[in-house]
Amino acid sequence: MGGGRNVWSAYWLEAVSQRFGERRTSSVSSKFQIGCLGAALLVILRIAIGWHFLYQGLWKLNNPDFDSSGFLSQAKGPLADYYYGLIPDYWGRERLDRERALARITDYRRQFGEQHQLSEDQKSLADRIAAARSETVGGFFDDNKEAIATYLHELDRWTATRADEAARGLEYQQKRLWDKQRELQAKVKPWVTELDGGMEQLRTDLNGVLTTEQRASAMAPELSRHQRMDKFITYSNIAVGVCLILGLFTRLAALGGGLFLLTIVLSQPEWPGIYPPAPPAAGRSLGVTKEVVEMVAMFVLAALPVGRWGGLDFFLHNLVFGPMLRRRRVREAKAVLARGGAPAGAGS
Repeated sequence: MGGGRNVWSAYWLEAVSQRFGERRTSSVSSKFQIGCLGAALLVILRIAIGWHFLYQGLWKLNNPDFDSSGFLSQAKGPLADYYYGLIPDYWGRERLDRERALARITDYRRQFGEQHQLSEDQKSLADRIAAARSETVGGFFDDNKEAIATYLHELDRWTATRADEAARGLEYQQKRLWDKQRELQAKVKPWVTELDGGMEQLRTDLNGVLTTEQRASAMAPELSRHQRMDKFITYSNIAVGVCLILGLFTRLAALGGGLFLLTIVLSQPEWPGIYPPAPPAAGRSLGVTKEVVEMVAMFVLAALPVGRWGGLDFFLHNLVFGPMLRRRRVREAKAVLARGGAPAGAGS
């Protein structure tokens, strides 16, 4: 019993000495502490940013047509090509290849037959549907053969010019490249939209071949990488917003939200020499945009225990993590005494 009392005495001696040291330090540097008003404003900032993220996520969730491609296609600056690469077949080269387009139809018909146990009549009807779609796609390429060839030629020329560092350094050339990029995207968009719509119609027509029981047992279509990314953006926005509003896992949520905003900032840097400039309606800025301000605010929230000031992190800290930390300190004190030493701070 005496040994146990000595362990606890040593532990509490260490705790008291550390607390006294903290009070002495705080009395000297109290002017650097955050007051009640500052803490309250930080909590309001946390909730406000949380509501912004939550609303953005809910809007994306309630709008099934949400697609990040529109935003990614506006990327500019050194990382523009990386963001373009996140859009499937951004320039449409794969979909505007006749052989690949027809192969997509054949492959989908084959996979459809492998996934479902079709009767002979269903197989025959599915073959006719696929053949009709192939004929339609073939007609599309026949009608737009010259226009597609011209587009691909212009795209190759644009790519070669853009790869010339000397040309890219000239402001007027940057404007020409950007305008040509917009022109090429406007030209290719209706073509790829028509081809994608044809593939969607093929899926709908083939599903019409199935019986009610076959449709009920069919697996949900696998999401593409881009669709998974959009889902992740939607639900991560909601999660960050909820956590910030509730003050739950605040540091982690603020860090994640700050990194998300960093990706937005890097896709649209406002800096001299980067074309195009922001539209007049967005105002003028030099490096520091509203996204940068919100990103910095998120990193500030991640560096401070704001979730413990009017949030659920208060209970996590005092009921879970605090007791765990105290138990660890007790084990450390026992280990030190068992070795014949004294806890740190006990002799000060």
